[in-house]
Parts: sequence; structure tokens; C-alpha cells
Amino acid sequence: MLAFPVAGAGCEHKEDSKNLPVSYSPHELYINHYLKGNLLLLTGPTDCIFRKDVFEEFGGFREDVGILADTLFMLEIAAKYKVVGFEKGLTFYRTHDEQVTIGQLDWSTMLIERFRINEIVLTDENCPLNSIEINIIKRNLKNILVRNLIKFSFQSDFGEVQKVYKSTNLGLKDCILALTPNKKL
Repeated sequence: MLAFPVAGAGCEHKEDSKNLPVSYSPHELYINHYLKGNLLLLTGPTDCIFRKDVFEEFGGFREDVGILADTLFMLEIAAKYKVVGFEKGLTFYRTHDEQVTIGQLDWSTMLIERFRINEIVLTDENCPLNSIEINIIKRNLKNILVRNLIKFSFQSDFGEVQKVYKSTNLGLKDCILALTPNKKL
């Protein structure tokens, strides 16, 4: 972090790279996160370091979004500040049955919460993406959501599938587009 003093946060880089630490701009972070599958912003707070003034600016983790509050927090910081990716293996943690992340085993809640936090950050005035990028990402996210619902409809309780469908305001058009990529209706 001392090498990149304007960065708002630093996170363990999930990808192997010889060029670490590396600093990413807000636009690079969002493109990497949403279009290239870079997991830098999906790391938990255990594997992160925050500038105190930035942490306080955002008021910490929001309590109204559920178990993905840390992901939302990282995306909000990444919209305004550079983030440093550093080498793996600098932290250790344990898991237990009473921690919040146990809730991630509930796939329907996770899909709803992930959809909700993506809507929050992609419609925020600080989002570093242009409208074309945002529309592509929103379409991709809906396609992924529909495909997950199809997969879970064969594996799980159909009532849970309906709950996600209704909670995320998917429509028939979204379902058709997800099954016919690159087609316009």
C-alpha cells in the first residue's frame, strides 16, 4: 500500500502474477470484475487492507444487503479509488458454523443478493463504466441468472426458483434472450 498511496484498498490477488503488487484504476477493476472474471473484488475482508479514511468515508459494511455486504463494499470503493492486488497467502482464517458466510450455502438468497448488489453498483453515479458497458454487463448478468435458475430448477425446490425469478424482476423476454445469445427481440 505504501507503493500506491492513492489506492483506497488492497486485496489478495487470486490470480498468479509475477508483477505483484499491481494497481488497478476504477474502470479497469470493473471491466476485470464484470467482463474478464478477475476475482480481485470478490475477496473477503480478511484478505484486504483499507485506507482508514476510505473505510470511514464509506461508513463500513452496509447492514441492509445481507451476507454480500463485503462484496458491495469492495465494488463501491473500486468505483472511486484504485485498488492494489497483492500476493496470495498473507492471511490465514478459520471457518465455523456460526459465521455469516455459512449463509452462502443458500443458493437462492445468494442469487437474489448478488443481483441486488450488482444493480446498486451499476446504477450508482460513481460507476466508472459507460452506458454501453453497463448494458452489456446487465444483459450478461441476466443471462447468467436465467441459466442458473434453469440449472437449479432440475436440482432443487421449484418454489425457490420462483422466488428468485420474482425477486429479480426477470421477464419472459429475459429468459428467451438468455437461451438465444446475441439475438435481439
